Amino acid sequence: MATIGNVLVSIDLSKNSINALKYAINFAAFFNSKLYVLYKQLDAHKKEVELTIQKDYFYREVEMESEREIDIITKYYLNDSKVNYHLIYENGDSLENLECILGGYDINFFIMGFSDKHSYERKLLSKNFPDLLVKLNLPLLLIPEDYCFTGLENLIFAFDFNFLNDLLILNDILFLACNLKMKTHVLQVSSGRYLCENYFEENRYKNGLKFNTENFVYKFIRETNNEKAIWRYTGQESGDMLILNPKGRNGVIDRMVKKIVNNETQFNCNLPILLIY
Repeated sequence: MATIGNVLVSIDLSKNSINALKYAINFAAFFNSKLYVLYKQLDAHKKEVELTIQKDYFYREVEMESEREIDIITKYYLNDSKVNYHLIYENGDSLENLECILGGYDINFFIMGFSDKHSYERKLLSKNFPDLLVKLNLPLLLIPEDYCFTGLENLIFAFDFNFLNDLLILNDILFLACNLKMKTHVLQVSSGRYLCENYFEENRYKNGLKFNTENFVYKFIRETNNEKAIWRYTGQESGDMLILNPKGRNGVIDRMVKKIVNNETQFNCNLPILLIY
C-alpha cells in the first residue's frame, strides 16, 4: 500500500474539527499513515484576560478539562480505529509553536476542518500560515463541515498557468493515483494569456514527464466564468478531492483559493480541497 507519510489533523472540539478528525482517521488508514492529532485549547488566553483573581486555579481547571476532553476523543474516535496515532496537546495558536510541532514530528500532510468565516481555520489562513506551508513544503487538506470520507476514486487537479511546477505536481499525483487505482481528472483552465489546448501535451513531452494515461482524463476549459466551470465539473464527475496550486500570481486558481479562504465564493465548496502551495 502506498503511503504519504505522517498525517496531522488539528482539532479544537468544534463540530467542523471533529468531522475533520473522523475524515483524517479514514484518510490515514487509506494511506497506511501514522496520524497525529493536535488538540488546541484556544479559549485559555481569552479567559485569562477576564480573570484578575485565582489564575492558578484557572490553569489547573483548564488542564483538567483538557485531559477529560482528550480522554473522550481517544476513547470515542481513536481507540476503535486501526490507525496508529499520537496525541499532541497545545495551549494557544502561535505559528511558532505550530512550526515546531510540524517539523518535530516530521509531518508530511496537514488536515483541518473548514466552516464559517469566523472559524479558527479561516483566521489561521489569513495570517502567515500559507508562508509556513511553503517553507515546510506541506500540503493542506481542507474538509467541509458535513463531508464524510467514502474513499478516493476521483481526484480533480485544476491549474491555469503554463508553469513546469504544475506538471511536476501532476506527475506526483498521477504516480500516487496509479498505485492506488484512482482516476485523475486534469482541468487546464485558460488564463486568457498564452494557454492553448495543445499546451499540456507539448510540455508534457518537452519536459520529459511520462504520465501513466490509465485512469487519466484531460479537459481544457475556456469559459466566461472558469471558476464556475471547475465547480460544475467536480459535481458532474463526483469528485472526491479538488487539488489546487495557488502561486501568488493572481490567476484563476489564486483568485478561487482566496474566495474559498475568505468565504466569498458563490459556489458550494462541498468536497475536500487540497492546497499545494
